[in-house]
Amino acid sequence: MTSWSWTRIARMIIALVFLAAWMIKKDTLALMAAVFFGFQAVFNTGCCFMSCNTTPKSKATNDNNNNIEFEEIK
Repeated sequence: MTSWSWTRIARMIIALVFLAAWMIKKDTLALMAAVFFGFQAVFNTGCCFMSCNTTPKSKATNDNNNNIEFEEIK
């Protein structure tokens, strides 16, 4: 329940909207969507439950990308 980013907050809002839709219309599909997005928000999962959090690149990695050498092929 730490490091809440804007995507986690958006997923929670979507889950709450679907939960409200389920309460009003008793639609099973809305409940399943609410559970799906709620699970993703609470447990910070996504991309088929692989938790696609990217780590920031270090400066050394960025320096290697800036010094790319190209060979022209004719």
